Amino acid sequence: MNNSSAQFQELVSKIMQAAQSEDPICLVGEVGSGKRQAANSVHKASMKRNGRFVLLNCVGLDQNDFAADLMGKMSPDGEMTRKGAASLADNGTLYIHEVSELSKDSQAILVRFLETETFRPVGTQMSFQTNCRVVVSTSGSLETMVEMGSFRSDLYHLLTSIVIHLPRLNDRIADIPILFRSVLQELGSRHDRMINEDAIDRLKNHNFTGNLIELRNIASRVLSQNKDQVITRADIDRALRGTEYYDISHDQGRVGLIGSLSEDLAASLPSPESTQAVLANKTSGSTDQSDEAFANLNTVAKIKDMPATDEDASTDNTSKPSSASSEKASSHDTSDKAQESDHVLNFRDQEIRYFKDLLERFQGDKQKVADASGLNLRTLYRRLKNLDIDWP
Repeated sequence: MNNSSAQFQELVSKIMQAAQSEDPICLVGEVGSGKRQAANSVHKASMKRNGRFVLLNCVGLDQNDFAADLMGKMSPDGEMTRKGAASLADNGTLYIHEVSELSKDSQAILVRFLETETFRPVGTQMSFQTNCRVVVSTSGSLETMVEMGSFRSDLYHLLTSIVIHLPRLNDRIADIPILFRSVLQELGSRHDRMINEDAIDRLKNHNFTGNLIELRNIASRVLSQNKDQVITRADIDRALRGTEYYDISHDQGRVGLIGSLSEDLAASLPSPESTQAVLANKTSGSTDQSDEAFANLNTVAKIKDMPATDEDASTDNTSKPSSASSEKASSHDTSDKAQESDHVLNFRDQEIRYFKDLLERFQGDKQKVADASGLNLRTLYRRLKNLDIDWP
């Protein structure tokens, strides 16, 4: 990481120092700035690195969901029917993603957990002790939320013993070549791709509003648009527009139009099954080792051990369209071909074509499709259902 930016080197140093403490850490940064990766780096460099790294995503959780995800569930006869994040992270690290999304009731549950270091599974009055390092993240200002009364003051002080601000990708232009090549390797590991300097310069001059998520989306578009060995400025230009794509299914080089899936992509990150943390166990005494520990910023670190929620368990069943939906999907197949020859595809048809191409390319493997499109698996199922795409 000799060519990394000064902002990145400073961030690595702060993370390695903070990892040696047992106090909670609050990571602050825009969506896609690498908060999850930073949390996993803290875990790998801490004394609890031999324990689990457990991710608890607060986005979209109501009080009941949060209580069950954090503390688990227990039957009346005392049997633990579902382990929560607090139990799984014992002697490890509990990473609470987007803590600012919690309701006031959920915040109260978290305050009690932090103050007592105990948790009470849903369905019982029994309390259990846990010993985990807590790392939280937020893309919003907790200070402002406290002032507005939407975030508890006591929780704010419990979580902000150590605060680390993650820089935007626009503030670390020097890191873009390293990060982009790393993303290319992750997404297109079967084929070594080279990128010329003109293409790198084009990326450096781009305004990244989506940070690392946007960088990954651009790389994914490049790989789907072009199979050439060398990536050029023209390839980057097409990917930045987010409109043209290579017709993978027929391999005839035809160009269509797809709309940007920014809403789903901004709310999602790669699935747990597709990620590996390239982070070694380091101490704060070595700058080179610290750089290596936090080098692969495009890799998202999640935990496989989190039990599925009820919604997750029913995903496969709910994702299959009804027979009426299948008829709609069939009609879309016909309209796609007609529209391609007559005029530009509308937004819905663009998405349908895009996902069908990926499904055909990966022979219906939805996990690979999710990885290639930058969505997590749950979001992919939801998109396919909304688009009436029925794929075995």
